[in-house]
Amino acid sequence: NAVGTARWNTAFAYLDDARARPNLSIVSGALVDRVEIADRRAVGIVTDRGRLSAETVILAAGAYGTAAVLLRSGLGPSAHLAGLGIDVVEHLPVGEGLVDHPGVGLEWAAAPTHVPDDGPVFSVSIAARVRSDTCPPGTWDLHFIPWLDHGDDGWRTTALVYLLKPGSQGSLTLRSSDPRVPPVVDHGFLSDTRDLDRLVSGVTQLRALAEAAGAGVELRPGDEPLGEYIRREVRGIFHPTGTCARGTVVDRDGAVLGIDRLIVADASVIPTIPRANTNLSTIAIAELIADRVRGPERL
Repeated sequence: NAVGTARWNTAFAYLDDARARPNLSIVSGALVDRVEIADRRAVGIVTDRGRLSAETVILAAGAYGTAAVLLRSGLGPSAHLAGLGIDVVEHLPVGEGLVDHPGVGLEWAAAPTHVPDDGPVFSVSIAARVRSDTCPPGTWDLHFIPWLDHGDDGWRTTALVYLLKPGSQGSLTLRSSDPRVPPVVDHGFLSDTRDLDRLVSGVTQLRALAEAAGAGVELRPGDEPLGEYIRREVRGIFHPTGTCARGTVVDRDGAVLGIDRLIVADASVIPTIPRANTNLSTIAIAELIADRVRGPERL
């Protein structure tokens, strides 16, 4: 994930080495509208710059982007597509089953012993694995992520509590068939009431840990009831998964069910969210699908 002080993303790790290949064209800044499908086979894509033909179309626009492209292509829940005037090509649960890691933040006025004397602060991301009260033995379902930060009014100790195996699910739907109009993202956080109980358990444990470490005066949530605070402050951590899940939208190779030569290779195919950041899982999935696409059994 890092080379020296640089966050090493997939563009650095994969695309940079391939930019000079004569069989690769990179079109930046293009807006993809939909996949063009003829006789139940993907034959290209339609963008704001025109049509691009293809023998095989591979979508890797993430759990939000890929689902939106498929819906505009006529692949999704029939009633939803028909309501937007989109011709239904294949009835599939595209956009359903959206899951992210929900969490909340806590904040303390940093104790004097935790404040650096001078110079820059080395900031490192540390994730502590924790079990909620209802988590089965031998595993974990929470992450604590603490750090020290400086604001306009002094140093703060901040920590996040994230639930790694939520029961809540949301959805992605279209407002319009126009690709310039963002989709509707409903994460459905805390729709499963057990998730609130697990986050309350996490916050309670984090408070005890902070008190033992002499973290200082708690600023958030303070005296506010935990349930009310969590309901108001809950948010995701940019780990959306599941909108084109394996088994319901794609097969084991990432191929969209019912459509030939159309493959998805991103976090949208993950049917159950992992207990970790999703980037490495997504890279592993993409490598696996790439191997199968190159293999004779696929093409």
